[in-house]
Amino acid sequence: MMKIRYALILPLLHLAIAAPPVVHHQSEEWQFIPQAQAAEDFDKAHPGPIAAGMPWDPCYEYRLPSAGRLILTADFPVALLVNSSADECALRTTGLIPNGLKYYVPVKTRVIVTDCLLVLGIIVQWWLVGGWLDERHAQSKPTRQWIIPVAVITVGAIVMASTAFGQGAAAEIVNYFAGMITLLAWIVLIVMFVVAGTACVLRRIRH
Repeated sequence: MMKIRYALILPLLHLAIAAPPVVHHQSEEWQFIPQAQAAEDFDKAHPGPIAAGMPWDPCYEYRLPSAGRLILTADFPVALLVNSSADECALRTTGLIPNGLKYYVPVKTRVIVTDCLLVLGIIVQWWLVGGWLDERHAQSKPTRQWIIPVAVITVGAIVMASTAFGQGAAAEIVNYFAGMITLLAWIVLIVMFVVAGTACVLRRIRH
């Protein structure tokens, strides 16, 4: 019987899931890069502009697109570190690397760099998760409790990707609730990793 290699399957699967909605979103947003560059140049030349007594906010009344919701929930750890050009306003206070490049790198270049980092992050993230599953399987340790949240995240990502192109209210509702369930599964998985890591450290200290 052929052994499942999660470290190979999971990165490729999640890249295939995330790519179509993100590429579709980028193809629509690419035409607005000149306007975004002009706004950023103005913001750099006039720091802290004031309009009607309120600080200017480019993300005012921002609505998270389906592609951004997919990255935010299905690839939550990567979204916290790298963010995505598909949802720049959603995690603008995180996204450590892209935020550090703002005002120093042109918008177009920053979008390309961000998406390249996003692809790399997805690969590394799911390679690590898959490697953990492969290692436990090789050591004949139980993997079911780990596979369940991974499966929920993967299925949720598939549902979100399939509804990302829908225009109706029903598709938006399904996409939203799938994202909530997927994010919850990620939180459970992260807690499981923290508990497992803490237990491993305590065992080493005792020995």
